[in-house]
Amino acid sequence: MRKPPQVKTEELQRPTWVFDQARLVILRSDRHSVRGEALIGDRKLGRLLWSLDGRILHEQPLDAQGRHHGVEVERDNSGKAVWCACWVHGSMHGPVIQFDEHGQPIMVTYFVRGRGTDIWMSGGHVSEIREMEDAQPHGLVRWGSPTSPSEEGYFFRGRRHGIFRKWESDGALKKGYPQYYVKDKRVSCLAYEKACETDPVLPPHDPRQNGNRRALPGAVRDARARARKLRRELALIAIACKRP
Repeated sequence: MRKPPQVKTEELQRPTWVFDQARLVILRSDRHSVRGEALIGDRKLGRLLWSLDGRILHEQPLDAQGRHHGVEVERDNSGKAVWCACWVHGSMHGPVIQFDEHGQPIMVTYFVRGRGTDIWMSGGHVSEIREMEDAQPHGLVRWGSPTSPSEEGYFFRGRRHGIFRKWESDGALKKGYPQYYVKDKRVSCLAYEKACETDPVLPPHDPRQNGNRRALPGAVRDARARARKLRRELALIAIACKRP
């Protein structure tokens, strides 16, 4: 097996928030990337990932207690940002933005003290929706198109808690579904309906939902609207900056 190439720390790109007095440390490397961190003395300022030619691919600032704090950024191999998120002392708090190949925002969600909806894109289309709390699934999780998903389920603080469905490409429910979970334990339909009587968090069992046609979630509409607004604002700023 071919050994990963040797990369020197002086060849690594330094994020703008890592000041000159900080040192970059390589933790490990493979055939694809270099993983490391920035330190002042023994304190970790952030976790970093570089390409093999030293370009920064991912940056995650940390606070004095080692919690995520600041703007996390993911970049492609050309150095363009593809995703960023704001963190405040360990909780995602503020805008989470995905960018297209031209660097324009295409999806802007908003988290408040760790609670919000992750929306992921693939090939220019929404491919996954995850309601989150403190970096764990909490609520609806949907894979595939938001209006005709391939999978759907519900979580409560990271544990399966609700009805899980999977569909064939033609929209037919897959064999063995739906499945029913209460506090991460799979139960029968009858036991699930009984649990719904005392647990308002559980989504009710409705056989009409066994088809995979869904209304577009409000979180997706809001994220697209925020992105359009941000693009307009950035365009106005660009025009203003060009004026003499």
